[in-house]
Amino acid sequence: MTTTSPPATTTATTAAVEVLPLSPLQAGLLFHSVAGDGTLDVYSMQSTYRFVPGTDLGVLRSACAALLERHGALRAGFSAALLDRPVQFVPAQVALPWRAVRSDPADAAAAQAELSALQRQERERRFDVDRPPLVRFVGLDLGTHGVHLLVTNHHLVLDGWSDALLVVELLRHVRAGGRDTTLPPAPQFREFLGWLAGRDAAADRAAWRGALGGLTAGTTVAEPSAVRQQVLPDVVERDLPGDLTDRLLATARGAAVSVSTVCSTVWALVLRSLTGSDDVVFGQTVSGRPPELPGVDETVGLFLNTVPHRVRLDPALDVTSLLRRVHRESGALVEHHHVGLGDVQRDAGLGPLFDTLYVMRNTPEDDAAFAELAAATGLADVEGGDATHYPLTFVVHPGEPYRFILSHAPDVFPAAAAEGLLDRAVGVLGALTEDPHRLLGTVATLDPAVAGELVASWTGDHRDLPADSLTARLARTAARFPDRTALVDDDVALDFGRLWAAVTVQAQELQRTGVRPGDRVGIDLPRGAGTVVALLAVLAAGAAYVPVDPTHPADRRARVLHRAGVVTTLDPTTVLPLPGPGTRSSVTAGELHPAYRHDDLAYVMFTSGSTGEPKGVQVEQRGLVNMAENHRRRIFEPAGAAPGAEPWRVAHAISFAFDMSWEELLWLLDGHEVHLLSEEVRRDPALMAALVDEHRVDVLNVTPSVASALLAAGLLDAGRHRPRLVLLGGEAVGPDVWNALRDAPGTEGYNLYGPTEYTINTLGGGTAESATPTVGRPVDGTDVRVLDTSLRPVPDGVPGELWIAGAGLARGYHDAPALTAERFVADPWGPPGRRMYRTGDVVSRRPDGSFDFHGRSDTQVKVRGFRVEPGEVAAAVARDVLVARAAVVVRPAPGGNPLLVGYVVAAAPDLSDRLGEVTERLRRDLPEHMVPAALVVVDDLPLTVNSKLDVAALPVPDLTATGRAPRTAEEETVCAAFAEVLGLPRFGADDDFHTAGGHSLLAMRLAALLTDRLGTRVGVAAVLANPTPAGLLDALHRPQADPWGPLLPLGGQDTARGTVVCVPPLLGLGWTFAALASRLPGAQRVLALQSPALAADPAEVAALPTTLDGLADLLVPHVLAGTAGEPVHLVGFSFGAHLAHVLASRLEERGVDLASLTLLDPGAPGGVLPVGVEVPDPVGADQEAMEYLLTLSLRERPDWLTPPHDPDDVLAFLAEGSGVLAGFGRPELDRIVRSAVHSASVLGTAEPRPVAAPVLLVASTAPGHRTGRVPTTADLEAERDAWQPFCRRPVELRTVDVVHTAITSPAGSDQVARLLTPFTTAALAGRTDHPRSTQETR
Repeated sequence: MTTTSPPATTTATTAAVEVLPLSPLQAGLLFHSVAGDGTLDVYSMQSTYRFVPGTDLGVLRSACAALLERHGALRAGFSAALLDRPVQFVPAQVALPWRAVRSDPADAAAAQAELSALQRQERERRFDVDRPPLVRFVGLDLGTHGVHLLVTNHHLVLDGWSDALLVVELLRHVRAGGRDTTLPPAPQFREFLGWLAGRDAAADRAAWRGALGGLTAGTTVAEPSAVRQQVLPDVVERDLPGDLTDRLLATARGAAVSVSTVCSTVWALVLRSLTGSDDVVFGQTVSGRPPELPGVDETVGLFLNTVPHRVRLDPALDVTSLLRRVHRESGALVEHHHVGLGDVQRDAGLGPLFDTLYVMRNTPEDDAAFAELAAATGLADVEGGDATHYPLTFVVHPGEPYRFILSHAPDVFPAAAAEGLLDRAVGVLGALTEDPHRLLGTVATLDPAVAGELVASWTGDHRDLPADSLTARLARTAARFPDRTALVDDDVALDFGRLWAAVTVQAQELQRTGVRPGDRVGIDLPRGAGTVVALLAVLAAGAAYVPVDPTHPADRRARVLHRAGVVTTLDPTTVLPLPGPGTRSSVTAGELHPAYRHDDLAYVMFTSGSTGEPKGVQVEQRGLVNMAENHRRRIFEPAGAAPGAEPWRVAHAISFAFDMSWEELLWLLDGHEVHLLSEEVRRDPALMAALVDEHRVDVLNVTPSVASALLAAGLLDAGRHRPRLVLLGGEAVGPDVWNALRDAPGTEGYNLYGPTEYTINTLGGGTAESATPTVGRPVDGTDVRVLDTSLRPVPDGVPGELWIAGAGLARGYHDAPALTAERFVADPWGPPGRRMYRTGDVVSRRPDGSFDFHGRSDTQVKVRGFRVEPGEVAAAVARDVLVARAAVVVRPAPGGNPLLVGYVVAAAPDLSDRLGEVTERLRRDLPEHMVPAALVVVDDLPLTVNSKLDVAALPVPDLTATGRAPRTAEEETVCAAFAEVLGLPRFGADDDFHTAGGHSLLAMRLAALLTDRLGTRVGVAAVLANPTPAGLLDALHRPQADPWGPLLPLGGQDTARGTVVCVPPLLGLGWTFAALASRLPGAQRVLALQSPALAADPAEVAALPTTLDGLADLLVPHVLAGTAGEPVHLVGFSFGAHLAHVLASRLEERGVDLASLTLLDPGAPGGVLPVGVEVPDPVGADQEAMEYLLTLSLRERPDWLTPPHDPDDVLAFLAEGSGVLAGFGRPELDRIVRSAVHSASVLGTAEPRPVAAPVLLVASTAPGHRTGRVPTTADLEAERDAWQPFCRRPVELRTVDVVHTAITSPAGSDQVARLLTPFTTAALAGRTDHPRSTQETR
């Protein structure tokens, strides 16, 4: 039996109210609280005091009242609308938020379950920050199982140090019978705020600007998401093993630094292993209590602050020197800890500086005095918990031994990942303390066994290479297919017999003129068949060719050939004419070069050098032979182009001065037909696309920039010949090109990555292997290493620099031994004498073994602190109907911050006048930080000679121009508010809040100002998501989905993993699943059905179906309309689970691809709800509906709002909140009551039919829900077995530890999402293995 006493009814007196500024951390926490807009607020703290049985709840109540009266900080409320800045206000008196609960549980397990449920309930209830106090107390008397006091507060009003003070004071009050009158007056938090106001804020900010100088990006471990909902974190802990605590203390003493310095450096190294960065920033909590302020150690309030902690990790520095530098740099900032994080981040100009937190616990403790108080008051135990919004918080707890604690957001870092990170931290500490004088570069963050497994897994397939040369392969092909067309240009078509004859004649001529094996021969010829003959002839003669691009200036070409030391040059005046048709040669490759070896030099190609002078890369024949074997095995044969098969037509569109030009020549050697595109055609996408169609070309090899232009020119249009294979290389591939090739019937894309220093390609992967752009896996004979700056392997998913070793590695740079030694170094994982090449490119490996390319190690692109792939943005721009092609580059803003600029080629003649339309559409499709700050119309996208985007040739836009003037009075009001908050003379309707210097605190002020001036609520989240006046007004006026309609969109547009369709419980509201929808990964599309009784006129309810089958039939068309053929995952809760089962069979009968069915705590089939869940009658339905709406509001209830509820009281309370519930009135409440009664009337009327899709049954194990006891395994299995006859596959049973009514609450949704996500993923992957409909199973 559980009874609850009403809350205290003391009348609040707020006549005397003190208005105070915020402390730095309060400003940040206030933003996170108000920006949440009704979601879970993770900045709630909770302490639970367990007293012996018989402890007087009245005494505890009086003690809590004494705390509230003595400490003004506990009575504080917060507002962003009172003044021109956020403030806190402290009433002289407030009502005591006290609730007493008495229960007599059957056993200890039931008592613990009841306590846990109450703790969870209190943590989930949001505080309204403008309704003080932001603390509440619950006394729980569990009879013989003890008395518990739950104290829940918002972090805004106190910190951990203050919490420790309150514990002691509370016990003193309890010992005194409710109030200790001997205590001196409590010092007040206002004194600290006054001290803070007198500081030199400019000096503090200047110190932080200096400390963060040179930082190029923040350190973040989670992908940014504007929609990720806050969840309560999970925790993993480790006591330091063995003598590690002693070694930690000894290392700190030896280096003359604090223990915190050592531990924070450990965290820096762990972050380095997660991010690949040597310049690491994370948040660090500081006590914020100035020692010069009297009584500061005894004051309750939020003194705590979070400041950036920067650690620059130099592998060449020894550990002790690093620790001393970290200690010195951190110590220099101690006097500047009282500065707002927002100010520091704005001054740094890099967006979010960090998303992880480091905490060294240092709360005051007096163990002896506390033990005495505990004994005197009957206190048996105290447990506490708080949380942050950061995905990772690393906590160090001093003690014997020290303890490492990692708080982690489970939706970002699952438990196994968090355990691994904590083990990594312990391992790093062990390495640092083992030898404090070792170099940092020798400290391994990964377990050696794990690192060894990584290196082994990066190894490509190594196969024995054939002994003969490429020219020998060409000779064999010519002998086998002498009359087959080999090479075609605008002037000539050579068959293989004639081609080999031309090669042998030219090779012999070179030898006659004195060219010897190993010599270098220049090739300076116009593009055509003669160029191919010339380079093959040089190889056949045993020499190496040095190509120059004929379109380059003559002086540059001459300079390159001179630097290469060529002995002769084949140019139009020296090359032999092609032999006539029918010419054949019996000369063999062995006769031309009998001493051939794979280590013969094949070519020297000059690439751009960092010094401005080109550098010549020397490549051997071995690399070409290896690449020919790789392409035959991994590209030609899988595509159906095996040697001897029907020849494919291959278009050659690459400059011969670019090693990518060998891609087509490898096809030639295997007997395929190569069409050499002229300079005019290869530079004109329309002409190239027409040639592919006219000559029915099968293979095209181009850069992604050219591919994008070809797509715009109709390369893959219906009705045209499409190439079977499009090879890509030379630059990063964007989603637009990749997706187009992936989705085109009969066409495959294949991306090939590789620097010139490794023969042609290093990695390769195709659209058949990956849905998103990838650089694939290592080619045959190739080993890759992804290393940090200490040359240590980085884990999968972590960006690191790519190093390459293997058969294709170049000799080095011509006549540049120092540069060769710098870039080609010993391979520590290879056999003696083996080298590896440092690419300077940043990659990471996916779980499936393929690699993603992230750019150059020195040119990482971040905009406002977010990682941005310009190619992804360019793809979004190019999808607009007004745009033919697009490119996006990063330009510096007037203030120095990077901004995205888009360059567009028009598909419509009036594009220049309609750029605003393009931008608006982008704002709807992309996160705000990915929307270009400017769009520039260009006639064409300029390309370099190697067909890459020529960024230097793009015009630089004027980024200082202001946007358009407001057109309406409403726009004028909003623009004026933007300008006022930002301190600007004017603000354009399309100007961007972020670009103009807007930040979170200003967003709070702007939201409050607009709410006042527009007369409608404007949330902070709306401002941040729509940062232009025009965009914000558009969002405010945008029609919302009918909240009472039969189908309600809950978020997401991604249907790749299917659409989740939720079926609600008795009240019929789809909003029930809002928390669950926000917790599903990515942007998966989620819809919710709603009861038709919600939308029906009262007179029409009688006409609604009177059976569950009829209701399902009524809803089927809405499911079909909302899901356009994609797989469907049905999820039903309680009554909705019974309806979902009927719906599932109906959908399968209609041929819908039902991927899965999930039943959330349904009870037994046949309409039997779980024990303890009452079916409402017309009399009680209104109370149940009101109680449900109060729960759905996620707000702290006032003391006067207790059951039985008066509708006017409930509706008044809801009106003060946010979201759709704020607009509820009596008509809306009546709708819900009607829906509940109708649902109850059809429950149990179904005739279940078997469902073929996989079924997941999620049951609640919380006591009090089913007969007041914890369900046994037998109970749960019985429920599963009851459903099994109605499911064709074995029903999968899982459990959640939340009461039935809380299953779709934020905490319950956390648990459900963790079960639902892997289940639906597995079901979707296996859906081809089971019938799509019950008709197919008969």
